[in-house]
Amino acid sequence: MLLPAILYRYLTREIFTNTLAVASVLLLVIVGSRFAQFLSNAAVGKVSLEALGWLTLFYMPYALQLILPLSFILALM
Repeated sequence: MLLPAILYRYLTREIFTNTLAVASVLLLVIVGSRFAQFLSNAAVGKVSLEALGWLTLFYMPYALQLILPLSFILALM
């Protein structure tokens, strides 16, 4: 009965690492795109430069909420 436990740990680790890799790439792309939009708003004067970091930081949970299910599905493929 040791084999199913080893197999379960292996599959869990593989799925978790692939999900983490896909999520980090997607997070970088999506947050980078949003940061460019925030930066263009700061160039116009709608947002102060001090608020750029906070806006980007506060956007990350929303982005992760969208990214994690998609990255889990892509990790299973």
